[in-house]
Amino acid sequence: MQKCSVRLSVLLLAITASSGSSLFAAPLPPTPPDLTKGERDLSEKRTYNLGPTGLRGWIHTKPATYLDSIQGRTTTASRQILVTHVGTNSPASGVMEVS
Repeated sequence: MQKCSVRLSVLLLAITASSGSSLFAAPLPPTPPDLTKGERDLSEKRTYNLGPTGLRGWIHTKPATYLDSIQGRTTTASRQILVTHVGTNSPASGVMEVS
């Protein structure tokens, strides 16, 4: 019985691979919004502390693959940060502002 199920699994795998199924195709990475063009995807309400600058900002956080999501790599596609808050009397105060 076990021999039969192994053969069946191999056969199904071979059929799936040869049929052009997207099972083995790499998923398209998520396209982050271009903040310089006014595109804003604020479906994620979470913001992040941007170190000792006194800034908080929104970062595009959509994992490209399931493996990325379970390993915590959620900002691979991000290239821009939308500043959402500038702390009073912080190093960024008077230098940066929220638009």
